[in-house]
Amino acid sequence: MCFRIPCMAREMNDANQKLKEPQELVRYTKAHKFDLGYVHAMGHEIKIDDADATVRHPGTDNAEFNKVEVIMVMKTTAQMETELRASRKWCGGETPQFEMIKDPYTEALKLLNQERQGIGDTIKSEVEKLIKKETTEMRKDAYIKDMRTILEKVLTAETGAGMNIVKFPSIDEDMEFWKISIRGDHEKHNMLAKKFGYSLPFNHKAYDTAGTKKGMPQLYGQDFAQFGLFDMELNDYLEDPKDIDILRLCMQEIQSVADIDLMKKAGVVTKCFPGAKYKEVQKLHDQITSCGAWRPTGGAEYRLIRDYFGEEVGFFFRFYAFYINGLFVLVLPALIVTTFQFPSLNVFDLNYEWQNISKVLFGLFLAVWATFFQRFFAFTANAEGERWGAFENANIEVTPMRTGEHAGPCRAQLGNAVMLIYMVVFVAVVMKVVLGVSDPNMRSYATTACTFAFSFTWGKIAPKLTEFENHRRREREVNALAKRLTFVKLFLFLFPLFNLAFVAPFARRICEDSFEEVAAKVFVPGSKWNHFGEEVNVTSQYFTHWVHKKTIQKGHGSAKVLNVLSSMQLSTPLPENKVCVQGCKPVRCDPDSEGHASCLTDCYGELQFSLATLFVTHVACTASFI
Repeated sequence: MCFRIPCMAREMNDANQKLKEPQELVRYTKAHKFDLGYVHAMGHEIKIDDADATVRHPGTDNAEFNKVEVIMVMKTTAQMETELRASRKWCGGETPQFEMIKDPYTEALKLLNQERQGIGDTIKSEVEKLIKKETTEMRKDAYIKDMRTILEKVLTAETGAGMNIVKFPSIDEDMEFWKISIRGDHEKHNMLAKKFGYSLPFNHKAYDTAGTKKGMPQLYGQDFAQFGLFDMELNDYLEDPKDIDILRLCMQEIQSVADIDLMKKAGVVTKCFPGAKYKEVQKLHDQITSCGAWRPTGGAEYRLIRDYFGEEVGFFFRFYAFYINGLFVLVLPALIVTTFQFPSLNVFDLNYEWQNISKVLFGLFLAVWATFFQRFFAFTANAEGERWGAFENANIEVTPMRTGEHAGPCRAQLGNAVMLIYMVVFVAVVMKVVLGVSDPNMRSYATTACTFAFSFTWGKIAPKLTEFENHRRREREVNALAKRLTFVKLFLFLFPLFNLAFVAPFARRICEDSFEEVAAKVFVPGSKWNHFGEEVNVTSQYFTHWVHKKTIQKGHGSAKVLNVLSSMQLSTPLPENKVCVQGCKPVRCDPDSEGHASCLTDCYGELQFSLATLFVTHVACTASFI
């Protein structure tokens, strides 16, 4: 776990510029006795020494620090003073203005967990040594410096967390790294596992002792051990904690001493993430990101991902691979339905009616596939959850209980109201675009632009709404944000297509004084009428029968929908004493089973173009952010 400042990438780039000369790099490396390496964290490549980026294993020279470590990164005192001088505000050209902390003693206690049993007195004692109760205000830079001193003493004190801290500077020496590890060996890990109620898998010895004939059970060719709540009496029958388990216990121990969220807000620390193992990152990179590894293929690769990123990302990759495998089932049906759409490939010579039926059947098959896929992945997810102990350790919360006013009916309803208003505004904008732009291609471009603009904006608004609700647990906050993002973004992407398929034909209706005038306006010169045995024109029976089916009758459901849209200023009501038909014109027609016309309209072509535009734009946007 690291705490990093926002300018980490810029700081490391500056360091790389300083160490451009080979001799200077060699000199610096020898002086500090390490090899430089890259560590991937928070989307950046951080260049620090390899020894400090990896976990030392037993057998190295310094066995005291053979631990999974937590790294805190913070600005050095010299760097804070430099930034303070650069940002100092002057009044009258002489008197400097510094940011002050009111009642620093109380604010300091808020950042530390003084209620923790056994170390509350130690925390108060360390605070009182540097910040007196009677102090009314204090400069922020001095307050941060004192808080770091207090944090260090509380973390390392035997009466506190009892952890080790090793400090070292960044390459250009404007940052300071704190490398924190759990003091002691397995005994300390066991004590923390007992204290936090941590579960570990049973080992082979446990199954052999239990007298099972087949030993540890297997699932998908891998060991499938049950988990047991840690107890000293079961120590010999439980697996040793892995790095990710030790990291959780280390993180939990730090969180039990200090409130990391408040530390970030106060400027003492900023971000929090696990310290990277350089060799493990390289191993993960070689196995997962190579050109041939387009998806994880085995349990070992999933364990690598899980051990480095945690269960949440591990489950994502598990779903990703399962989804790709499931798509193979859809390949053949999708290929068959697609060939029906091209005359040169349509070996069965299906008319447009049967082509539509094939699409409906494929849609039903897709729904059945999705149902089975969801059920089978639920089995796989449960199996992986049991194997990884995700259910047993679900109560191990890294993020502490939030403080302040939590999500209540008023806050929750406010978020829902904002979501509803946002969707209504989007509907109004799309309808105005559809009615105001006459060219079909430009209409597709405009609706696609609106969709992505509203989607991007909602991606910025939704986290703020969820943060405003101040959920008690991080898990609740993530679930609420996921639901809000998913529902609105699905609506944003589907409504323009729904509007084009079901609403636009009525909103773009064609009305004239007589049926003949309407038919003449609907007929498209040059449209293809195949296999009718005669030339079809505006007076042909096939065409007039098709137009009759598209007539909008007053008092029917479509007319009522138009009245609702007109009341919302999104359309105009049906005119009196006029004949109106849907605004989609036939462009390609075949005879159906009853000898009537089955046609593809210009609305269908526009829908296809809109889908293609949406897909290409989405791919381009996704690729640009990779």
